[in-house]
Amino acid sequence: MIAIHDLLAVLGPDADAVASFLAERDFRGVRGVGEDCPLANYLRANGIRDPAIDATAVTHVVDGRLVVEDLPQPAEDFVMLFDDGAYPDLSA
Repeated sequence: MIAIHDLLAVLGPDADAVASFLAERDFRGVRGVGEDCPLANYLRANGIRDPAIDATAVTHVVDGRLVVEDLPQPAEDFVMLFDDGAYPDLSA
């Protein structure tokens, strides 16, 4: 299984790049719902179990345990902007 760090590292250097990456792959989601945001849906589609995104981290399950990992800055910026109404094309 690919590491979550690797999945997050390819998103791009800033929030707009993250949004473009997700849009090109048709990942959409619900604003303010960490379990159903575009980033969580991307991670889930790539084998991450039960991802939930908040403003600075992703929580997911590994071997039956909850693990919390910091989001890289571009992903963190994307989440904040998306939840504030940016990137309407990514809203489900």
